[in-house]
Amino acid sequence: LIFMYIASGLQKYPIYGRFLLFTFPIVFLLVAEGVECLYLSLKKVNILIAITVFCFVGGILLQVSVKNSLGFRDNPRTLEHIKPVMSYIKEHKKASDFIYVYYGAEYAFRYYAPFYSINPEHYSIGIHSRHDHKAYIADLERLKRYERVWCVFSHDHGNRIVGSEFALFDRHLKEIGTLKQGYKSSGCFVNLYIMDSGRKCTG
Repeated sequence: LIFMYIASGLQKYPIYGRFLLFTFPIVFLLVAEGVECLYLSLKKVNILIAITVFCFVGGILLQVSVKNSLGFRDNPRTLEHIKPVMSYIKEHKKASDFIYVYYGAEYAFRYYAPFYSINPEHYSIGIHSRHDHKAYIADLERLKRYERVWCVFSHDHGNRIVGSEFALFDRHLKEIGTLKQGYKSSGCFVNLYIMDSGRKCTG
């Protein structure tokens, strides 16, 4: 684990999602050992208290597992390959272009950006505001200052009530600009928008 954090600090290994799968067996063993030690300690005092606490802790762990499983059922995740998208940006991006990254694509984008010569000052990460979509609109309004904006989308966090956040972003971006071109990979895509205000300023 120490080497993992060192590699992450050197931007050689991202600490998120599937990259943490190898730590799960260790975590499960530690949790199981902790629950067993708690049960045995309480058993010496009172067997009923031990059983009650054991069932309570087990119930919490089961609830979390079931909740996450239902979440994946309602919003199933597909394989998302962001590298082809970033390669496309590198091939077609102009020096003055700006990149807006949907917050769901943040970690993968930040990790691979140096490999595609994309500097931090040339992109920004969108805000996370699932319960206040007006904040998304305000965040997108900042892009008006640029003439050409590449918008990278991955990990849509919409739901059955409000629908796709991708669609929400795309609608507003088309209101403040024009969709010029796009590229789609598995579970990930990028669109280039020409901002109306940015075009007028540069013209």
